[in-house]
Amino acid sequence: MNNFNGSGRLTRNAVLKGESVLLFTIAASNDFSKKVDFVPCTLFNADEEVARLLTEKGKGLEVELQGYVSTSRVQQNGTVKYFTRVIVAPESLAVSG
Repeated sequence: MNNFNGSGRLTRNAVLKGESVLLFTIAASNDFSKKVDFVPCTLFNADEEVARLLTEKGKGLEVELQGYVSTSRVQQNGTVKYFTRVIVAPESLAVSG
C-alpha cells in the first residue's frame, strides 16, 4: 500500500497555484536517525480557510496529514529529473499553532 502518515512544521508559507492547489514543505523529525526530513506536499481542492491560513501564516505551523507518495519525471535540456512528493488527502489535514 502507498500510504503516508506524517506530522511536522511548515518550512515556509504555502504557495497557492491556481484556485485550489497548495504547495508546501514540512520538516518532520525522523525518530530512527535523529535527523529532520523535508517532505514536499501538494494539497488539491484546498478550501478557502485552509488556503488562507497556510499561505498567510503557514511558516512554523504544525500539521498532521495523510496521503500517498507520488513520483514524477521531467526532462529538461536533455537531463531527466525525478521528483517525489506527498499528495495530501484534504480531509486528513489538521493544523495546530
